[in-house]
Amino acid sequence: MEKVKFGSFPVEIDDLANKVLTGEKIATSSLLDYHLQGLKHASKVGDYFSILNSSGKKVAIIRVEKVEIVKFEDITETFAIEEGDGSLEKWLAIHHPYYSKLLSEIGKELGQETLLVCEWFKVIMPNPTKTQSIALQFNNCINNADIEGLAELMTENHVFIDMENNQIEGKSNCISTAWNPFFKLFPNYQNIFEKIISKEDSIVIMQGY
Repeated sequence: MEKVKFGSFPVEIDDLANKVLTGEKIATSSLLDYHLQGLKHASKVGDYFSILNSSGKKVAIIRVEKVEIVKFEDITETFAIEEGDGSLEKWLAIHHPYYSKLLSEIGKELGQETLLVCEWFKVIMPNPTKTQSIALQFNNCINNADIEGLAELMTENHVFIDMENNQIEGKSNCISTAWNPFFKLFPNYQNIFEKIISKEDSIVIMQGY
């Protein structure tokens, strides 16, 4: 799972991390040119990211819900607020010099036609959960290579993230396509969950060792 810090300096990083937790920040943007040149990871819907504070501590896990390509001139007041900047005026004051600097480093200039990758996300962790018993059942099934037990537990809302950061999602076909090969590769695998994370009762995300 990729680790991300929003912002450029400690005070800003901590402020934006807190806004993620409070729901004041539900979006982010980046330069498409940086994605195309491989200078920044290209996110897609369903990706998970760990949000870090300025000390490098994980404070939240987010899931990407929507990705759109937007011209710089088409950024709206609504998006500026969703990104946690309060207003379009403030967003422009922050991002115009920031994106100008980044583009100058790759020999380009910021213009009204410059394309941005706009992403909207949902906080998955931290949240109160009533699903610990389900997660413990997962743990038991994995450690005992219990395919039938996993088949009963897996739903579309369950995701298991293994040691290599591979995501095994809870879909019916994953039992044969993911778990059987997994147990063949790791016949003596013993899982200990680092985190049991939930947005609601039907969602369990597990990071294992």
